[in-house]
This record gives sequence, C-alpha cells and structure tokens, in this order.
Amino acid sequence: MEVTDRTRYRLSLGALTTDSRPKIFLDRGEMVARIQKRDRGAPLIVVTPHLQVIVASGRFRVEVEVQSSTVNLQEGALSVERQGRNVVLESGEKIESDDSRLQPRMKEVAAASPAENADVCAELAVEEEKKCYQDETHGSGLRAQNALYTLGLIAKEEGNSAGALSYWRTYRQKFSDGALAREAAEGILSELLRLGRNHEALVEAERFPFRSDERSAEVRLIVANLLRSDLGCSDRVLTAYQATLNAAKAGMRSRDESLYQIGLCQNELGHREEALATWNRYREEFPTGSHLADVIRLLSSH
Repeated sequence: MEVTDRTRYRLSLGALTTDSRPKIFLDRGEMVARIQKRDRGAPLIVVTPHLQVIVASGRFRVEVEVQSSTVNLQEGALSVERQGRNVVLESGEKIESDDSRLQPRMKEVAAASPAENADVCAELAVEEEKKCYQDETHGSGLRAQNALYTLGLIAKEEGNSAGALSYWRTYRQKFSDGALAREAAEGILSELLRLGRNHEALVEAERFPFRSDERSAEVRLIVANLLRSDLGCSDRVLTAYQATLNAAKAGMRSRDESLYQIGLCQNELGHREEALATWNRYREEFPTGSHLADVIRLLSSH
C-alpha cells in the first residue's frame, strides 16, 4: 500500500489478521494498493467519509477530498457502496461519491400513472415502512416490484446480506421481466462479490439479463475475470474474454480490458504469435488505452 504525505488513515484490528474482514479508514488524502486474492468472505474494506470500497483482489486508488471521494480501479474488480446503493467497478473504471448510481435508494418506480404507483411507504418510520412494503409484496404490479426491490435495499443497509439476497431473488422469481429485474440482478451479483462468494457470483453473472449495452459487456467481463481467478488461463477463459470483446462496442472499457487479457492468456498458454497479433491490435485500437504502456513493453520483449 502506498500513501501520500497528506494522507490520514487508521487500521481496524482486523487489518492485522487474516481470518476477519479488515478495514482501512481513509480520512483524507490518497492511497494506492494492490490486494492479492483474499479468502472467501474476507475482503478488504476501505472506508472513507463518503463511501466504502470492498475489494477481494486487484489494484486500485482511493482519493479523499473534503467534499467527495474518488475510486479508480486499475485492475481486478471491486464494489463501491454509499447509502445503501452499490456499484461494481471493472478494470479501468472510476467513480466519484456524488455519482448518481450511489445516491440514496429509489423511493418509487417511474410509471405512466404516478398516483397509482406512488411509493406510499417511503415516508413512514422504519419499522412501519418495512411492514408497509411487506404488505405490498403480495400484489402483482409496479408497487409490488418496488416493494420487493426496496426491501432488499433496506436489508442491505441494515447489514442483512441474506435478507437482501432473498428479497432480490424473490423479485427475480416473481418478476423475471419486471421494471427492476436488472437492478435486482445487479444487487445479487454485487452482494455476492462483496461477500467473496465468487462461485455463486459466477453462476449469477452467467444468468444476467444481457442486452446489447455497456453494462452487459461489463458483466461478461466479470464472468471472465472470475473464471480466470479460479482456473487461471485456459481455453474456457479465453472464450469468456472473447465473448466480452464481441459484446463490447468500440471505446468501451470492457473492450480495452478484454483485449489486453486475451493477449496475456494467449502468451501464458504458449500462443506467442497470437498474443503478438492481439497486442498489436490493442495498440491500434486503443492508442491511449489503460494498458498501452504494458502492451508496448510486452511487444518489445518478444
């Protein structure tokens, strides 16, 4: 771990052990860290005044200013949480604490008839709010969808991971094509990654409701990274990275990362000529890519 002179941080007792979930409290300044793969259920947690970063493995930077925190992921995968919301980052991505994806949980589902589908539970006291949402889960419309999804967020806010997963899985079972189906799937995936339950996360990622968009490409990259973490480089891993590359459009971070990783795996498997061709393709497609310096170095060493 590297820190600047102006950095102020504290370690939890767990940071000194290997059988707990260690925490680093970063109050201000900047830290850069590379985390080796940690045991299941024991990720590193970096806590700033504005958000939490949950890391199972990877290289990342966290910067803390007075008004905000910024997380920049160089490689690996991690989850960023704030006020009950969470976002999974992939290699080359960054996020600030005021990002709209990290704002407080949604209180209502947009609908053609707001009066009919308005969230009547949101303004109640906590226990009454939960009971209200529980009552609404028995329905079949947008209010029932919102209730199940929001109960999962409430459970997550309360530290009840099992409850959050249960609500979101129930949502998926009842409303497989619902308005919040993708949000529920993302919640399940990010919670499993946060808990270090990578095998289950892989299963969930492979059943994600894919579309032709950037988020789908990012989830495919999660699949490939999880497979590589478990299996090392193999033909199956190469196929997963190729699926990411095929799904990612020009300029997407997931395309940058998958093309670079394909070259690394080809090289590791002894396919030198294919690796060189892939890295040359990377250099042409991403002249300012996040891995350009490494690609140039790898090409010059062969």
